[in-house]
Amino acid sequence: MTSRRSLFSVCAVVCALAMAPRAARATVMVKLAQEELVTQSDLVVRVVAGPQTTRWNEDDKRILTLTRLSVREYLKGTGPSELTLRQFGGTLQGMTLRVPGDAHLRPGEEAVVFLRRGVGVVYLTAMAQSVYEVVPTARGPVVRRDLHDVEFVAPDARGALVPSGAPAEPDQELVRFTEAVRAAARRTQ
Repeated sequence: MTSRRSLFSVCAVVCALAMAPRAARATVMVKLAQEELVTQSDLVVRVVAGPQTTRWNEDDKRILTLTRLSVREYLKGTGPSELTLRQFGGTLQGMTLRVPGDAHLRPGEEAVVFLRRGVGVVYLTAMAQSVYEVVPTARGPVVRRDLHDVEFVAPDARGALVPSGAPAEPDQELVRFTEAVRAAARRTQ
């Protein structure tokens, strides 16, 4: 009888572990159209990412990365020639916090970023959806986003959110992209 209970207990634990939720590998979000992204952003800026520093947040519970952004041009809004981007995540004191679905700017990388203003800092409007890397090509610079760890959902006919699959996003010419952003910014003002 004891063997049966032990076997049952082991099976129950194995089943519970098998059904337990696993760590998230992606962030789930609704895909924003470019016009929506412009509307929800205080600033849209072409930048070059600079040095990064990490520190604990105000209650010492989460790691923050602060990235200095050198502004090349404002496509929406105005501001200083340097901004400080604040994001959760990074490595500090041998610990790493990674936020799936957030953008990762590397020092020296050029990008067009969609931002919200904070006190002395800026935040990405919609995580990875907010960063278009500027990439030089033989035909001129293009922009592209890294959405590899984002899962998108969209409302169905009843309004319930259902998986909508990863959007196919071809590279866009930088000049056309910035013109479209400026036009959207004019419509939203």
